[in-house]
Amino acid sequence: MQTNDTVQIGTKVRDYLKPYLRLLIPKSGEKHQARQFLELSRGLLQSRKAILSQAARKVLRRRGKKKGRYLYRGRMDNWIKRMSKLLGKLDWEKLMRCHWKRLRERQKSWHMIVHDGSDLAKPWARKMEGLSKVRDGSSGEITRGYSFHGSVGIGKELWDIHPIDIRMVDPTGKNFTCEADVMREQIREMVSYGIGTEQLHVFDRGYDDRKEFAFLDEQGLDWLIRMRKNRKVIYRNERGHTIKLVAESMLEESRENKDGVKYAYHPIWISVDVDGEGRKVKSYLKRYTLIAIAHPKHRNPMMLMTNVPVESLKGAVEMYLNYLDRWKVEDYYRFFKQTLDVETMRLMEFRKLSSFLRLLMLLSDFTLREYHKSQDPHGSGLWELLKSNYIPTEETLIMSPYVVTQAVSELLQEEHLYGFSGHSGSSPPIEQYSLFQSAQFLDTFS
Repeated sequence: MQTNDTVQIGTKVRDYLKPYLRLLIPKSGEKHQARQFLELSRGLLQSRKAILSQAARKVLRRRGKKKGRYLYRGRMDNWIKRMSKLLGKLDWEKLMRCHWKRLRERQKSWHMIVHDGSDLAKPWARKMEGLSKVRDGSSGEITRGYSFHGSVGIGKELWDIHPIDIRMVDPTGKNFTCEADVMREQIREMVSYGIGTEQLHVFDRGYDDRKEFAFLDEQGLDWLIRMRKNRKVIYRNERGHTIKLVAESMLEESRENKDGVKYAYHPIWISVDVDGEGRKVKSYLKRYTLIAIAHPKHRNPMMLMTNVPVESLKGAVEMYLNYLDRWKVEDYYRFFKQTLDVETMRLMEFRKLSSFLRLLMLLSDFTLREYHKSQDPHGSGLWELLKSNYIPTEETLIMSPYVVTQAVSELLQEEHLYGFSGHSGSSPPIEQYSLFQSAQFLDTFS
């Protein structure tokens, strides 16, 4: 690859990123802040690391004592300080409004929105603000880390995934009550900006509570929630039955099958004595629909509750398939964590941690949008530029958002190696990123 071509390609990569980020910076924002925002985003895409860390500076200092490893230490140090300071200044309330405004048009292609929580395991971390007990998804062990709640729009096509918001949970916060309250506040703000008013909202087990039912009903949303087995319901005017017993009874009476899966659906009643804010109210009965699914591969029936009337086998099958599509959020979380190595994030202040998490979410959204454009048979977007210049190290790579991210990263790295034409004080050279990626990190102190 020629040097001039590499620089031009890197410049064009930034030209695709600029308009995406520009829409997020309010018109009243300072131009200097917008330039820094672009600089930080480009640096993260280049390194594919959540690199804002005092640990990086410590490693560089130790490595800097060796001959030939000291040249860029100060530049990295200054860059991280400036970017960390920027995170404390960003007005994420305005930024998210801009993001949601952009999503209003996109949501026409969504058929559902999935709400789910996840964890960022950090077993090596000291006791820092925002740390709590989480489950490490890789090992299954309980360790320390951060919890967050995400909302993701899901379309019909492959990787048609649209991150709406991600909020870190602060269990040490003064006003913290429970993670469900974080979810409710997130949904409330989304709906107020016109996001998700016409889509089905899907939840896994853990949200099957009368308070959640009341809250979602008050917001005027259609919802689907997988139920745990011990919920008490009223079935055929008989009180006190557990939902599992009712589901098994429904399946025994049903003869409706499709593709070897047995379905049953019936109206049930739930006694509700709280409102959407959790305040006690006079008890009343609310009618919902219970869908029971008996799959030959599973020992126990799956139980889905919805406030959408289901009156046919077709409707029951559709709800079941909607719930199965919920697993796309797990694909997104895996992509989100791996693309920019989110779990290497180390910052002390909860506000900066939360801002950084949202920034990484936006950069993952940028990659997903460019991947989506690449599926256009007429060709459009960044991939048209990348595929004619990017030479993968593995010949068997299948086109995916991971490949787009890798291509962007390597082309930006090539730009650094063959000559960077930006202004002084921009992101550190690639030698520093390589050093950072190979280091074994200590804890954070910034």
